[in-house]
Amino acid sequence: GLTINSIRQLIDLSGHADRPCADADRIAKEQLASVRDRIAKLQKLEGELERIATCCTGETIGDCYVIRALSDHSLCGHEH
Repeated sequence: GLTINSIRQLIDLSGHADRPCADADRIAKEQLASVRDRIAKLQKLEGELERIATCCTGETIGDCYVIRALSDHSLCGHEH
């Protein structure tokens, strides 16, 4: 969501109907960039979780690839 500061700025801007909307547009574009960044990170995490879940043979916890991958970052396919 929007930061407290961004919300304050938008509330302040809403009280000045005659001002140009460039500042509101800038805030919205910054928020959009932030959301896209979070989505990209979540998609990487999703892919990594899918990969480690499919590598697990489903035997015992002692042999569980999911547990090993969570405790040994070198088993991860890429940064997430």
